[in-house]
Amino acid sequence: MGYECVCPDGFHLINRTHCEDVDECADADRCTQICINLPGSFRCDCEDGFELDHMTKDCKAVTGSGAFLLFSTRHEVRKMELGSRTYTALIRRQKNVVALDVDVHNNTIFWSDMSLKKIYSAAAADPAHPSTVIDSRISRPEGLAVDWIHGNIYWTDGELRTVSVATVDGSKRKTLVSEGLHNPRAIVVDPQRSFLFWTDWGEPARIERSGLNGADRTALVTDHIAWPNGVTLDVLSGRLYWVDSKLHTLSSISVNGAGRHTLIQDQHTLPHPMALAVFQEKVFWTDVSNNGIWSASRVTGRDVAAVVEHLQWPEDIVLYHSLRQPSGRDWCRDAELNGGCEFLCLPAPQTNTLSPKYTCACPDHLTLAADMRTCVSGNNAEQDPVSSPSQHPMVLYITLLIGQ
Repeated sequence: MGYECVCPDGFHLINRTHCEDVDECADADRCTQICINLPGSFRCDCEDGFELDHMTKDCKAVTGSGAFLLFSTRHEVRKMELGSRTYTALIRRQKNVVALDVDVHNNTIFWSDMSLKKIYSAAAADPAHPSTVIDSRISRPEGLAVDWIHGNIYWTDGELRTVSVATVDGSKRKTLVSEGLHNPRAIVVDPQRSFLFWTDWGEPARIERSGLNGADRTALVTDHIAWPNGVTLDVLSGRLYWVDSKLHTLSSISVNGAGRHTLIQDQHTLPHPMALAVFQEKVFWTDVSNNGIWSASRVTGRDVAAVVEHLQWPEDIVLYHSLRQPSGRDWCRDAELNGGCEFLCLPAPQTNTLSPKYTCACPDHLTLAADMRTCVSGNNAEQDPVSSPSQHPMVLYITLLIGQ
């Protein structure tokens, strides 16, 4: 009656007669870190500092000190060794700690207190003596992220509807994004690629991306999203993870907006998740309805397990390990002191080979002069070319010359 062609495992039939290799690595979650496509098969590998477990195919950290979790419970910041179920209070007697982040290489913890309307920092070795970083023109700082390469912090303000940036000591600051925001919440940085990501509870809800200088703003996620609470980045795989407390989901997407996956969708597992962190093969999250911290496979969403329970209002969570913050080049420091900028030197997003390495920025009441480095007074401060590059076609060309 005829014939039928079939292919061996790892190949698929094309034109009814020919076998073509299946690219298993097209699935971004095929391996936890590196996927190498082979004829009819594939192989997983790991980045420097990690070693492949040949039984589980997971990458385990083999360099750096032991990993631990930092999490906030409104009045305290607590520390828990990874793999342990006991924790200690690291920072006590706080009013309402909401957001957390760390600079691992400088061993510094940053946090925001929404009741006091301030952002603080402290050495992890001496958390009892904090420094005030930001204490003015701030109202509801619900998200906080540290750029560990360029020495800046970024935060969202849900009441002022802004995304801002400042040096880690708070001496220089700027409102980076102020238009089109409704209720910005969580925020995370990718200083190696010079990108910034944040969630917005507005109508419609979304996850947005821009450069660390506010340029090239774009929406990454706009559908099937309602209350995006927490967002985090796995730097090694280049994937964003977020939790949605209305849809009861935990999802991931590439930093370019491709390959979206819903890992968990369950009202009992995720009744009201707040924040999350990733490390090695696991994703960790806090949940204020389940009153605890939970974990699951960051590839499949399976193997859900309680990390610690019976907490009072667990909010933010951070994974502390040196491999979570790989080193990178600081163009603002390499080019010349502060990139030749009078005020702030901010990394520019690397969207193509012609992208400038950085641009200069001025405080909110000033604007850039014609030399694109110094700051002058003017009536067009709101139209800062760093914040709105698309409105100033000459800016990218001039900053390109400066950056390179």
